[in-house]
Amino acid sequence: TACRAVEAKKKGVRVVDGKEIPWNLFSPKAPYKGSTISKETITTQSRLVNWETTHVVMRHDKNLPYLEGQSIGVIAPGPDKKGEVPAKIRLYSIASSAPGDDETYETVSLVVKRVVEVEGKGWCEYSNVALPDKEFPDATKVYRGVCSTHICDLKAGDEVLLTGPTGAEMLLPEDPTSNIIMLAT
Repeated sequence: TACRAVEAKKKGVRVVDGKEIPWNLFSPKAPYKGSTISKETITTQSRLVNWETTHVVMRHDKNLPYLEGQSIGVIAPGPDKKGEVPAKIRLYSIASSAPGDDETYETVSLVVKRVVEVEGKGWCEYSNVALPDKEFPDATKVYRGVCSTHICDLKAGDEVLLTGPTGAEMLLPEDPTSNIIMLAT
């Protein structure tokens, strides 16, 4: 069944199917300053230019509660492809359950693939790095995703700007016996 979201009068809350859920507690203009706990590359290097996927755990100290199925925004320091600093918000589906990977309700996890496009090795419309690129010195165009690169380069202790949570389309049904089919790309 489809979830129906209704605006609530309470700030940071939205009513979905009669239940209050956390909603946009932090905005792009007033993000939460979290910190990185850990970042682990979970794929092995291959011949593909965009082979890297990381699992990042970030601390929010119970200030950014969320439900399974919601998303959070990350604001990279930039510049973005238009030269704006900081970069525009980028939404990511939350990978951890509501209690977080450590089950303290103080963390949120993302699984993020580093976006890398290289002319001659797949689609690459324009370049956003100084050439020659250290990894692809012969390429005439190299594009690196602004936010995915920021996230994949985080180290323990690094500050990260978070927004949200948002999203009601993928919330789990109340009935624990419901059948669920999930697909991801």
